[in-house]
Amino acid sequence: MALLCNQWMLAAAAIPSSGPKGMLQAQGLALLYASVLRTWLNDTDPGLARTMAALDNALARGQRWSSLLDDVLSVPSRLCPTRTRRRTRRDDAGDETVAA
Repeated sequence: MALLCNQWMLAAAAIPSSGPKGMLQAQGLALLYASVLRTWLNDTDPGLARTMAALDNALARGQRWSSLLDDVLSVPSRLCPTRTRRRTRRDDAGDETVAA
């Protein structure tokens, strides 16, 4: 359930949350949330300076991990030459397939 809530938060922030990458980002968001929550519970300062610092650090760390994930996922497209794929769609008139 928590993973689904994190995917909803990512989607609300206009961050793609589907597929393997979305699952990893949702897990990372859960870890970020837990880390900052622990700091917030122990923060006695009315201005929440420690919590804000922990949030800033966690978001920066999350951004670095997200960039690394983007780099790793782009490796296959760099290794394989770009090919044009033939896509098909059903014609409105029947079962014939038409090249798009």
